[in-house]
Amino acid sequence: MAWLRTAGYLVLAAALAWAVVATRAHLVGIGEQRVQTRWDAQVKDDLRAAAENALELERLARASEARRQAQAEEIAREQASIATSLRAAAARAEQRNRSLRDTIDRLNRRDAELSRASADAGAGPGPDGAATVARDVLGECSARRRELAAEAGSLAGKVIGLQRYAAICQGAP
Repeated sequence: MAWLRTAGYLVLAAALAWAVVATRAHLVGIGEQRVQTRWDAQVKDDLRAAAENALELERLARASEARRQAQAEEIAREQASIATSLRAAAARAEQRNRSLRDTIDRLNRRDAELSRASADAGAGPGPDGAATVARDVLGECSARRRELAAEAGSLAGKVIGLQRYAAICQGAP
């Protein structure tokens, strides 16, 4: 009978061991489910947050691009206005230069007439030839100055426009 009692204790110990292992396996399974549920919820939250962030970044990029486009259009309008002002100033300078050239031509013709008249009448010395040359040089210098001023104004306008556009591209106000 002792062996029966020992066998009973062994069966009881085996049943207890099986119950402990089964309970542990059940609890581990429950823990795994909890962890998996939390993990899945975290992944879902991360994906949702990433999607929201992507949408926000896209919205910000569109707003930034729209702002840059508006600033570029404003620069283009200002450049057109500057170009118009430069053309008007160049036209005024050209008109002043034509007036100066007309005055020089008129003075040169007058001096030529005086020179012929003094040679015919035997009067004193005629007009100075150097004055004619000086007036012609003055007219040429005036024309060249006007051309340089027009070119400098055009280049200055372009440089200013490029600097403003570069500031926009860098994100500076």
